[in-house]
Amino acid sequence: MDMVPFTEIMKLVISEAKKVKDFKPFQDKFVYQENKK
Repeated sequence: MDMVPFTEIMKLVISEAKKVKDFKPFQDKFVYQENKK
């Protein structure tokens, strides 16, 4: 899973998420998942 740097994945995810109106709920969900690790 380390083929692509995490920061590059985040850039892609964020650029896609910005196209979606509910960016905030998506962000909250992601932060929640990250905090569960």
